[in-house]
Amino acid sequence: MNKSTRPRTGAAYLTVAIVCMVVATLILTSLTETGIRYRRQIRKDTNREQAQWIVEGVTNLALSRLAENPDYQGEEFELTNPPSGIDTVKIQIEVNKDATVGGQLEVSVVLNGNSNQPVKRSRVVNWNQKGMEQE
Repeated sequence: MNKSTRPRTGAAYLTVAIVCMVVATLILTSLTETGIRYRRQIRKDTNREQAQWIVEGVTNLALSRLAENPDYQGEEFELTNPPSGIDTVKIQIEVNKDATVGGQLEVSVVLNGNSNQPVKRSRVVNWNQKGMEQE
């Protein structure tokens, strides 16, 4: 056999190797993107859960302050030691009273953390002459 009639197997092997590398790169890229999306979702879920726990705690704090001082009007503050992975936690407590009917307590929490969008949670507690009702 001379050079011109011999099959060119080297080029075929090279083509197969390049195609396999491209497929492997696409698979790894897809897996990496999926992992990054999953990690971001876990962070968002964690931030939402932390914000909900903070709302519950601050609601209890506001209710105890309101029980101790009927003239309590609410307040705004930031947590000095936010949970791990959280940059800032801003809290706002508003008390709206109506002497004849009762009132409303609203607690709002804005949590800025390691996700791109802030997490906002709030809770409203209404009360009348009979007692508290939570929404």
